[in-house]
Amino acid sequence: MSLSRTIRIILILSVLAAVFVIRAYSLPTNVQFDSDAGRDSLFALRILDGDPTLLGPAASVGGFYLGPLLYYYIAVIFLLFGLNPVAVSLSYVLMGVAVVGLGTWLQKMYVSPTAALIFLLLATSSLPLVTASQSATNQPMMPLVTVLFLITYMFGLRKNSLRFDVLTGLVFGLFLHVHFSAFLIFIPLVPLFLWHAQGDVKRKLLHVCLFGVGILAMSSPVLVFDIRHGFITTKSLFEYIVASASGSELSDARPHLDAFEKLQLIGEQLTPVFHLTVFSLLIGSVSTFFKKNIWSSQYVQTLMVLSLGSLLLTLLYQGYLFPYYLLVPLTVWLLLLATLIAQVRPRFLGILLAIVISLLSLSRLSYNDKFRTVKNLSHITAVIEQDIKKTKPERFTVFKDSSDQMTGLGYEYRFLLARDGFMPHSEYAYKEADVLYYIREEGKADPLVSTHWETTEFGATQAELIAKPHVHTGIVEVYRLTR
Repeated sequence: MSLSRTIRIILILSVLAAVFVIRAYSLPTNVQFDSDAGRDSLFALRILDGDPTLLGPAASVGGFYLGPLLYYYIAVIFLLFGLNPVAVSLSYVLMGVAVVGLGTWLQKMYVSPTAALIFLLLATSSLPLVTASQSATNQPMMPLVTVLFLITYMFGLRKNSLRFDVLTGLVFGLFLHVHFSAFLIFIPLVPLFLWHAQGDVKRKLLHVCLFGVGILAMSSPVLVFDIRHGFITTKSLFEYIVASASGSELSDARPHLDAFEKLQLIGEQLTPVFHLTVFSLLIGSVSTFFKKNIWSSQYVQTLMVLSLGSLLLTLLYQGYLFPYYLLVPLTVWLLLLATLIAQVRPRFLGILLAIVISLLSLSRLSYNDKFRTVKNLSHITAVIEQDIKKTKPERFTVFKDSSDQMTGLGYEYRFLLARDGFMPHSEYAYKEADVLYYIREEGKADPLVSTHWETTEFGATQAELIAKPHVHTGIVEVYRLTR
């Protein structure tokens, strides 16, 4: 191996190590093990115990379900590394590193080394991408599947193979296991696919049909469930799409944004300052305008169509919008932004602009200690486990009272208890339990007058405070409720 090649490998590994450190710093105290993570972990544990599922997590809106791949992925992690949620979090961080590495490779392969360097600078410190890597649910997969799809799509165009159409569909179908926001790039993708497909009209349609076959194959678990249950999930998804397009029947308790607020949100996702995003796009677009070799690139065309199409759909979308809903199109937008900035001449000006954006992004990163971590929650479950050993209830269940809008089912507690061999009764049949452990994370609410569905179904008449563990920065009270 030549000296220059060795130096290049060392440099690449050093950069990826820096990307990893930025995302993994203070991992045990900075990454929350919340109810979504607890739900995913609990269902993965049930799979390992011989209880497979055709459905994945429920979408945050709409009443439909995603595919179950996330549950099976976590089950594999548990099988390899034990029932350790930190191992899952670490794998999510590695996904974030992969996004930066693969995105940089894409830029170098299809644009230029300068575009690769600029994307590396932007993506390494991108607040949304770093935050996604530190998330404890499906968010880390959203940028990764986006980059994997772009790689597969470009290889498919080069090969012009019908088999690659199916493979491209399979990779895109991963989105149906990850997040429904992929529809923002799917709608502009269909005409783009027809445009890029080679051959006459029949051949183009065949390409698109096989792409669809791949998507259907990847989503087959949910389809099998739907066929057996009257297409309940498909109907819910369709109703949500109609409601999103019209703005009807959507909750008013969430952030509904007007067009300017959406543009501001998008701009601040791309760079830390909205005006800096506008300036970067403007100078990059002007520098690119007369470069025919750039516009003739199928890769750049793909970025342009998916970026503009998803931007238009985001502006037309009438539902409420959380920042992580934009992770899929954001990954495409960031690749396009890096491509545009790379066209600025002299070249060092574009690189300098990317460095400024990266440094500003790094200054916005924070690593605050969180309450809902495995270590902190284990102090609470230890109290419950001790009481179970003492009182020996035949069936017990748990309820979490919190104002952070996380589910009262307390999946995070349920998993930690089940991991330790204390299996709670079904979270959907509180009335069948003998004891309900009421975890009051904050406030002074009386457990006996709680109006939550879980507690009213249980119908407690007696409540005993069994412990007040000091966790993180506050006191958590644990009650044993009986009839």
